[in-house]
Amino acid sequence: MTILDQTKTLAESTLQMLYAAKEGGGNPKVTTATTAHGRQATPTTPIAEAAQLMREAVEDIMVTLNEAASEVGLVGGMVDSIAEAMSKLDGGTPPGVEGSFVDYQTNMVKHSKAIAVTAQEMMTKSVTCPEELGGLASQVTVDYGQLAVQGRLAAHTAEPEEIGFQIRTRVQDLGHGCIFLVQKAGALQATPSDSFTKRELIECARAVSLVLSALQAGNKGTQACITAASAVSGIIADLDTTIMLTLQEKAADYIASSQVAELSSVQLTDREDILALVEDTKMLVSGAASGPERLAQAAQSSAKTITQLTDVVKLGAASIGSDDPETQVVLINAVKDVAKALGELISATKCAAGKAADDPSMYQLKGAAKVMVTNVTSLLKTVKAVEDEATRGTRALEATIECIRQELTVFQSKEPPAKSTTARGVHPHDQGHHHGDGQGGRRGHSGQQEDINPHGQPQPQGHRRHADHVQ
Repeated sequence: MTILDQTKTLAESTLQMLYAAKEGGGNPKVTTATTAHGRQATPTTPIAEAAQLMREAVEDIMVTLNEAASEVGLVGGMVDSIAEAMSKLDGGTPPGVEGSFVDYQTNMVKHSKAIAVTAQEMMTKSVTCPEELGGLASQVTVDYGQLAVQGRLAAHTAEPEEIGFQIRTRVQDLGHGCIFLVQKAGALQATPSDSFTKRELIECARAVSLVLSALQAGNKGTQACITAASAVSGIIADLDTTIMLTLQEKAADYIASSQVAELSSVQLTDREDILALVEDTKMLVSGAASGPERLAQAAQSSAKTITQLTDVVKLGAASIGSDDPETQVVLINAVKDVAKALGELISATKCAAGKAADDPSMYQLKGAAKVMVTNVTSLLKTVKAVEDEATRGTRALEATIECIRQELTVFQSKEPPAKSTTARGVHPHDQGHHHGDGQGGRRGHSGQQEDINPHGQPQPQGHRRHADHVQ
């Protein structure tokens, strides 16, 4: 019934196309404005819409016919489709060139990855389930057709022309490999038990993977930027979730469940991770004007740094406690702004890769870098402001420990004390320490920073006088 339904859809779209052409009266760009509930709607182009619907109907029925043919080992139509896509690579100026080289290169990366996944799956199915090879061969055909279209556009917009020639050559080499792969898939479907054909199909799939690796090697910088941008998008979504749960006072459970680290062993944040982002920003800006290797390294480093920083900030926010959700949200929002700025910087770097210094995309890259540095500076200020409030008690205890360590050094020194006293003279000072120990224990369980250091940090001078008396 699928083929009948698609045939009916094609006939209906053809009829709609005829009606639209009749109403257009020879003008394909004629527009009509419809009204809905008394309001003027946006003008539309009926001929263009009908043509698009008819085109989609034709593509759907072609895919169905190819799949049906491939199920019985007939792959001639798919081979012809791949060969036709290859022949168009050497054509003249392609129609509809509206995007940039980076846009077409990004689409090429997406389709080449899809072909790589399908080729790997065909290697597996050739042994376990040969009857499914037809559908996979059809998918390879569709993906290669789209890759060839994007490759032709990328080759036309590439600068210098040598890059465009390399793109066309590699895409054509990939087309030859895909033809052999599809042919072997059809042969194996006809004789599923033929071990020699299975071995040939696996070799063809590996050859396709090698050609894909060579094709993707030229896009290494772009691929790294795409991967890094995807990672940053995931981080931003995770921070949004954390903020939402923070407002619901469930952030600590969510962060702990991610098993990033133990809350008790985490400081509020690490300034080295924050400052590392500044270095990553410099590397991204310089990598855009350098080769793909350096650009890929910069993109990977920035993604790794923002991931580590986000984990530490989330744990630091959780360590503040659910009693102060406003501070938690402020801290998480600060690192979220940094992540957004990094995502925009990576996107600008991808667009500016390989361009001249006076290209407009380079100015956009420099503007994105300035925004990145500004947000990093803001995060540093936010962290300092939160730490000043959140770690007063910790700093007071650290200062106390340091004072005691200094007095122990004086007490254990071989130099004679300036004064002397008796055991009865030590007793009043000892009572004060017993009282302080009791107060410190009770205040430590309160969880309030101001209870740890109610009168300011300890003064070394008083402790030194007591040590002198003891000696």
